[in-house]
Amino acid sequence: MVAAQMKKASMKILIADNCALMREGLKLILRRAFTAIEFGEASECRQAVEIALQHKWNLVILDFAIPGRGGLEVIKDLKARQPRLPVLVLGRHAQHQFASRVLRAGAAGYLTTATTRAEFVKSVERIVAGGRYVSADLAEQWASELGQAPAGPTLHER
Repeated sequence: MVAAQMKKASMKILIADNCALMREGLKLILRRAFTAIEFGEASECRQAVEIALQHKWNLVILDFAIPGRGGLEVIKDLKARQPRLPVLVLGRHAQHQFASRVLRAGAAGYLTTATTRAEFVKSVERIVAGGRYVSADLAEQWASELGQAPAGPTLHER
């Protein structure tokens, strides 16, 4: 029900990626999934922060490797100035430690660029609705590590 309403509601999404082809591809996927959608674009860190602060966005989609100070710094800047602005990070690394850093910095979600179109749309729906999102693969990595015994004595035990 929420997803159906969201597909019809007006959304504003800022796509911050230095690759014009990637920005166009993301816009094409999102236009097919949502009927009323507007986009902003940025190709480097400073521009991404400036544009994000000039308008009211429902979501910022951020390439972690965007040129400039780096994706973590962009997330921290945005969260310091607009704490409620959700950020979905697209990265090339599937390691859960990398995703953990992004989420701790304030991002609402993390996906790798190998993500399917359906999962990308699902993540946008969930984050715009106020949730958080990581891929099932990353969640499984975290869960399996939580179930393992520590390699040595814990800090508390020491």
